[in-house]
Amino acid sequence: MGDYHLFHGSTNNKFNKGFSIWKFALVQSSAITFPSQIY
Repeated sequence: MGDYHLFHGSTNNKFNKGFSIWKFALVQSSAITFPSQIY
């Protein structure tokens, strides 16, 4: 899984960075609305 992320990140760096930021924002907003959803 780690190797996949390394390869995937090198081939789609811009997409991954944008997705990570979006995912982080989604988690933050979800944490406010649904605290029980956090791992």
